[in-house]
Amino acid sequence: MRMKIKLLHLLFLSALLQACHYPPQPGNRCYGVNYNFICMSDSMMLQVDRPLHNQPVDTSSYMPVIHRGDELVVAGFTVIPEDTTDSVWVKVAHDQVTQGWMHEQELLSHVVPNDPISQFIYLFSQRHLLVFLLFVAGMALVQLLWRNRRRQLHFPHFNDIASFYPTASALLFFVAVLLYGSIQRYVPETWEVFYFHPTLNPFGLPLVLSLFLSAVWLALVCLVAAADDVLSMLPPLSAFRYGVSLIGLFMVGYILLSLAARFQLDYLLFMLYAVWAVVRYVRRFAPHLRCGVCGAKMHAPGVCTRCGTENTAAAGTKPEIH
Repeated sequence: MRMKIKLLHLLFLSALLQACHYPPQPGNRCYGVNYNFICMSDSMMLQVDRPLHNQPVDTSSYMPVIHRGDELVVAGFTVIPEDTTDSVWVKVAHDQVTQGWMHEQELLSHVVPNDPISQFIYLFSQRHLLVFLLFVAGMALVQLLWRNRRRQLHFPHFNDIASFYPTASALLFFVAVLLYGSIQRYVPETWEVFYFHPTLNPFGLPLVLSLFLSAVWLALVCLVAAADDVLSMLPPLSAFRYGVSLIGLFMVGYILLSLAARFQLDYLLFMLYAVWAVVRYVRRFAPHLRCGVCGAKMHAPGVCTRCGTENTAAAGTKPEIH
């Protein structure tokens, strides 16, 4: 069964990812001279003297000159084939005085491109941050579910509002998560180029990146529409709790899809969730009625969540106001 799922997974992605590569450039890196970085570690030690062939590294020329938040510019490259640690050295400069050389791989582990999109990607990919967010989201979901059973609070998928936008935003967010994971697994060089040269424009990019950015934008649009519906249908405190639970759903779903990706089950998990979420909304929360006083959408006769009016309806008749 697992082999069949993996085969279907690969067949589905092969058609999608065939034309998703940037043009191959063997031996070239995604950044060059005059590229800007920003230091993300507490300090970096640079070698002042240029490394030379067939000469040991002079550790006495190391000095901590770069600190967290310092901006750097790439000033040059050199290759030392006999260097067993890393043959590529990069010269970076903070100013005219503060500059020096460092192994490329060590440098890239301490810096991030000086671009807000790249910095967001770097921070979002940190494991300790994901663990913290999962803990917070899990605790929030457990608390809200417990209170929901006692007070009938509104909660996505369980005691949802009469709006499809929250469900649509969750589905689109998870589509973006699937594409994000697929890019990193199957075309990592494409994601590396995007990381060093990010953009929010979904046009003019490889197909998979265009789909990823389009899913992100559509998820944000649906999230804004969902926020508008939530604020119009629920009191401020209930709307805040609903918003927290929705964000918690996003984070828990992201972690679960990331874990399922290790076993090639992320697409199957998403399809099961998508079918369940859509069917549950259509059967239980789709709006078929409107409040007779304020006109708010309602999925069943009862108390209006916006104005608090009691709406009742006999079989085959429109809601009446008491």
